[in-house]
Amino acid sequence: MQVLQLPVLVQWIQFIATIFIALFAANITYRQWATAHERVVLDLFERRMTVYENVRKVIAEVTRDGTADGETVLHYVQAADRLGLLFGMEVLSYSDETRERIVRLAYHNTMIKGGAAGQRVNDHDVHSEKAAQLLKALGEFHDDFSVLVMPYVRITKKLR
Repeated sequence: MQVLQLPVLVQWIQFIATIFIALFAANITYRQWATAHERVVLDLFERRMTVYENVRKVIAEVTRDGTADGETVLHYVQAADRLGLLFGMEVLSYSDETRERIVRLAYHNTMIKGGAAGQRVNDHDVHSEKAAQLLKALGEFHDDFSVLVMPYVRITKKLR
């Protein structure tokens, strides 16, 4: 039985074609990976922005109304629920400080309302002053929180 051997030129063409097809397949694989990676980055960005906007919305409500109560604290806790999963410790720590400010503001607002029902005037003034200080601190929230969150919501690579 006789084995036919292809000419050398045909063998080289087959070799080069195989390499070309392998490179083409590798290119397709890389592009699929890059597209999947970009999608993950965009999904994470979207989730972070949703949490960021929800937290800012609660604080805007507090600063607009100038008061807080137990319901406001609950809204803040619900809005900030996923901060620890999506952002770093510095954002979570600042969020905890903000929650404590809202809790203290709710306490002082409750005491101020109690003052209208016969509480001593001196206590009313003390609670009003502390509530004003807390509102001032919460008024700075938007700038401070934005600076802390910015590294997490920046997309550094141009997406296609």
